[in-house]
Amino acid sequence: MTQTEAHAYFTDYAAAFIDDATKAADRFLHVPLTIVERDKTIALTDKAALMDNFARLNDVNAQMGLAEARIEHCEVQPTKGDNVVEATIGWRFINTAHEDIYAFETRYVLCDYGDGWKITVALNVDD
Repeated sequence: MTQTEAHAYFTDYAAAFIDDATKAADRFLHVPLTIVERDKTIALTDKAALMDNFARLNDVNAQMGLAEARIEHCEVQPTKGDNVVEATIGWRFINTAHEDIYAFETRYVLCDYGDGWKITVALNVDD
């Protein structure tokens, strides 16, 4: 995955996430998925757990008035294999009034096991 491909991938992911987080999860995330946050690690080991987690995000997004997830920066670090890549994305969330809600950085591990690139690990650096 090149820098340009990663930017396009995460642009598509952001648009899907804003529209419906569960649809984004289904299309862009691998099961199992590991999410590492400051105070906990979440292991979503089956499709039902993944969908439940991202359905809750739809409610959070609505409460925030989330209208846009803008990529501030995108960096790709290749690995030794052709099917694994690390990406660091700087995000800026914007509400319906075009105001900044939240800016943060997330590091991802993406893998392609034959069905396209999927996020396998998300490390929320600034959460």
